[in-house]
Amino acid sequence: VVLDHSYDVVARLANKHPGKDIIGCREALISTNNVINSGTLLLRNTPWMREFLDAWMKQPDALIGAPDQHTFDMLWAADHLGVQGKTALLPANEFNSEPPFFE
Repeated sequence: VVLDHSYDVVARLANKHPGKDIIGCREALISTNNVINSGTLLLRNTPWMREFLDAWMKQPDALIGAPDQHTFDMLWAADHLGVQGKTALLPANEFNSEPPFFE
């Protein structure tokens, strides 16, 4: 494997999506109804992001053990704290693996 260490993918994505506090990929599995694949997310360290993370972890379904993608989707559907406007949803394969890689 040869890597180009001068290429900063995180900085590139952050600069490409100014004003977005969450950068994530769409869910690759068609069999789910999830909006985002929360396995890998880029999160800006902002007051809004910290408030959203607190709400996400305290979402009632999360408190009884629901998966994080499910609870994110509930907050997304309600546009809690304006999450839809603060999120850049990228194609499923932008920086996450698509099946069958992980199957």
